[in-house]
Amino acid sequence: MPMAKGSFSIAGGGLSGLSAAITLARAGRKVSVYEKGAACGARRQGDIEGLETWIFNDDPLSYMAAAGLPTQFAHLPQHSFNYVAPDGGLHTAEEGRPFFYLVRRGAEETSIDQAFYRQAVELGVRFHFREAKKPGEVDLFAGGPKAANAYAHGITFRTTAPDGVYLLLGREAAPSGYAYGIVWNGQGTLAAAFRRSSDGADWTLERLVERFSKVLGGPLSEKAEFAAYGHYAPKPTLFSGQTLLAGEAAGWQDALFGFGMNFAIRSGVIAARSLLDQDNYAALCKVELTGRLAASWVNRSIYERLSDRAMAKLAHKLIERGAVWSTLHAAAQPSFIKGLMARLAA
Repeated sequence: MPMAKGSFSIAGGGLSGLSAAITLARAGRKVSVYEKGAACGARRQGDIEGLETWIFNDDPLSYMAAAGLPTQFAHLPQHSFNYVAPDGGLHTAEEGRPFFYLVRRGAEETSIDQAFYRQAVELGVRFHFREAKKPGEVDLFAGGPKAANAYAHGITFRTTAPDGVYLLLGREAAPSGYAYGIVWNGQGTLAAAFRRSSDGADWTLERLVERFSKVLGGPLSEKAEFAAYGHYAPKPTLFSGQTLLAGEAAGWQDALFGFGMNFAIRSGVIAARSLLDQDNYAALCKVELTGRLAASWVNRSIYERLSDRAMAKLAHKLIERGAVWSTLHAAAQPSFIKGLMARLAA
């Protein structure tokens, strides 16, 4: 076996790149991270996102603690969320376990991005900001998606409404997608997520803001618009030449509802372990990630074929039974059939 390397280079200072950097540094390796932005999280606008709990078998915070990653960042467990029906009715799903943890994204001190950055610095990781690297120039590329097939258009805002999470389904809210609203401690994020194209996003966001203002019972102030894009596929792309790919660069993204942080963090850790132990990266990913990626692709394909009426009926039934979390968890697990369907779609 070749001698293990003593230093590694990583392109991308997002959660996948930072998770890899921390894992490598904890193993005593010298690590350099090249981030094209001015700071880790700088491309975010301080928006609030959900770190979901149902895709994997273990709680994400427990996973991070066991992997030696930071958990000391602002987070709020959410044991409930509100489903806004097409007729305007509000239905609350509430269960004993959290559906997700709310976290802040961006370069502010309390964000998850900055918590990972601070730990990496404490471990001796060297950062090179405003410096981009291509896959062939580094050991691990975690610089985000190279192409887009998913779009998000939204706003951050201030409000006096109580904390809460709101989910809007149906073509009117977001054609070929979904929309969500999050309020946490007077700050909020509202966004429409689209599967194929951002065409009509302005019109949709306009109507979405109007509708969400009615749901919250008041106007939204200090609005700041943002847009983002992502990429997901039925199977990952793990290599570019000899360079390992992680996070969205590899296609690790929940296709159903766009959750990416859990995939990003775990893919970074797995990539680092592959580099450290010179293990088969694809085999390591297959154990934990690949099957769940395929399942999310199939789930999204089914979701996009549902009519608004079918969506509403299914949502009402799951909420009434108190079975939302368990249904989402079961649907997210790998299976032979879903894996086969994803391979055929690739």
